[in-house]
Amino acid sequence: MKRYLTPALISAILTLTVWLYTHDKSSSLIIGLLVNLTLLLIEPFEIVTKVSKFLDTRSGLVDCSDRTASVAARMRSLEKGGSSIQQWLAEQALARIDDNLGSLNNGLWTVHSLEGFVDIATKLYDHEFCRHEYWGTSVMSDFKGYWQSSHGKRFNHLALNAIKTGIVIKRIFIFEETEEKNEMYAIMFEQYKSGIDVRYLAKGDAPTGTPALDLGIWDQSVAVVLTEPQYQGSAFRATLHLKLSEVRHLTEIFDSLYSAATKFEPNETGNQGRSPPTSRNPRHPNQ
Repeated sequence: MKRYLTPALISAILTLTVWLYTHDKSSSLIIGLLVNLTLLLIEPFEIVTKVSKFLDTRSGLVDCSDRTASVAARMRSLEKGGSSIQQWLAEQALARIDDNLGSLNNGLWTVHSLEGFVDIATKLYDHEFCRHEYWGTSVMSDFKGYWQSSHGKRFNHLALNAIKTGIVIKRIFIFEETEEKNEMYAIMFEQYKSGIDVRYLAKGDAPTGTPALDLGIWDQSVAVVLTEPQYQGSAFRATLHLKLSEVRHLTEIFDSLYSAATKFEPNETGNQGRSPPTSRNPRHPNQ
C-alpha cells in the first residue's frame, strides 16, 4: 500500500498547490496525474538497478560450475532424505570444503599422506610449473626409509624425467648422526650419478637461526614443506605454499642450508663409514 499511497499523496498535494496558484483546474489535474505516474515508474527502475547490482556482485555464485551445482544438489538431497548420520557427515564434508577453499585463498594447500604429496609433486613437475630448476632437502631423521619406499622411488623417477628435459635439480641430505649419512651413501651416489647436485649437511652445522626443514621448491614460485609426526596422535603433513612472499622465505632457508652443505663426492666415503672431509663448498651461483 505504501508504494501507491505515497505517490498519490504527493500528487494530490501538488495538484492542490498548482490549482491554488493558477486557478486552472485542468492543468493542475494533468500535472498531478503526470507526477503520480512518474513516481510509480521510478520504483520499478530502482528495483531493476538493485537486482542488477546484486547479480553482478554474486556472478560467481549465479554462474556456478557444474561441479558446484552438483555438490549443492547432493547436499540438498541429503538434507531432505538422508539419515541423521548422513546429514551430519554431509555437514562435516561441506565444512571441510569451505576450510580448504579458505586456505587456498590464503595460498595454502595441505595433504596428509605421502601419496598425496607425490601426487602434488607430479603436477608441479609439469612443464607448466617447472621449466628451470627444483631445489629440495631431505631430513633423514624424520623420513627414514622414504627413498627406498614406493613413494620415494616414484618421486625420484619424477626428478629423473625432469633432468632429461633440462631441469636442474639440487638436493641436500640432512643428517642427525654420521651413521645416517653412511646408511644413505648408496642413495646419494645413485642420485649423484643421475645428474642431481647432491650435498649433505649435519643438523648441528646448519647456520644459526636456519631451520632444517624438509622442503621442495619448484622454479622459486611454488614450495612444499613436509612435517613428520613428532608426537602420538599427530599426522604427516605436506603443506603447499603459493604466496610468493612465503616461497621467497623458504628459498632463503634453502640458500642458507646449501651454502653450509658439503658437496657429495663418490670417492670420499662409503659403507665402511669413513668420515667425510670438513671443507665447505662456495655458495652456488644463485646467491
